[in-house]
Amino acid sequence: MSAVSFKTLIESSASKIIYINPNVTIDLNGLTQSIKLPSNIVIASNRGVGGSLGAIIKTDDFCYDVAGSICGVSREVFVSNGNNIRITGLQFRGPWSSIGTDDKKYRVGILMKGHDGLEVDNCDISSCLILPL
Repeated sequence: MSAVSFKTLIESSASKIIYINPNVTIDLNGLTQSIKLPSNIVIASNRGVGGSLGAIIKTDDFCYDVAGSICGVSREVFVSNGNNIRITGLQFRGPWSSIGTDDKKYRVGILMKGHDGLEVDNCDISSCLILPL
């Protein structure tokens, strides 16, 4: 699934459960805008079931923020656009593993601002320079 297709699916799925097959890797490289998470959505895979690691959502893109410069991609991968959002059983991979130790390069995983009810459980979140949630 392309990054744009994934973004469209998520943003049009309020009050739905989106299940991602554990054999899938969703590569968000090149996505220039944050994915807006609507109200009452569940994004899930099966991490931990029968030894599964769950689906992977990854990006190697990063922001390089020097004195407020504009990044080529959004600083946040996901942004809340409603209340009661749950993300479960997934793997998230940020850009940190591919960029070394340059502390000016970063990407925020999930930004919850102005909304209530974010639950992230049973997820493996790695390679993010700053707190990914």
